[in-house]
Amino acid sequence: MTIARKTPPPRKRSKPRKWKSPRCDKRGCHRPMTVVTGDVGAPALVNAPIGLCLTHAKQEADRLFSLAIRSIGRCARCDKTEGLQCSHFISRRYLGTRWTRLNAECLCLGCHKFLTERPIEARDRAREVLGATVYEELEQQARRFVGPVDYAEVLAKYPPVTKEVSA
Repeated sequence: MTIARKTPPPRKRSKPRKWKSPRCDKRGCHRPMTVVTGDVGAPALVNAPIGLCLTHAKQEADRLFSLAIRSIGRCARCDKTEGLQCSHFISRRYLGTRWTRLNAECLCLGCHKFLTERPIEARDRAREVLGATVYEELEQQARRFVGPVDYAEVLAKYPPVTKEVSA
């Protein structure tokens, strides 16, 4: 005796969802457009001029900042012009200094790897390049910062670059 296999009924096409608030412009993202502006507190849903959710706004800010730093065109340590990366003196974890030009320099892959694997040498280099007082001020700025980040302001600081820099 064989059992007939029942096929499931065809699914009804769902109507496009109507969102109550504006959504992120990135394809496939349905998160609300959220940009934190002004006072510390809960993020407010606004019609953001950038049209991105927090995740995509942060990614875009990182991309534009990295392009701005790499557009220097040569490694600050060995003068190579290929495989350039954006290196931070103070970790990107600290949002208060993440997009500060003083906190970043253009390094080639080899120099970036060298300094990442040797934090004592990296700190010494930062003090040498920036000066001890500027480096200490950057550290204090990183420690003092208490969110949220105004991504619209960060993105306005680094306008879109039309020419891609070789990575």
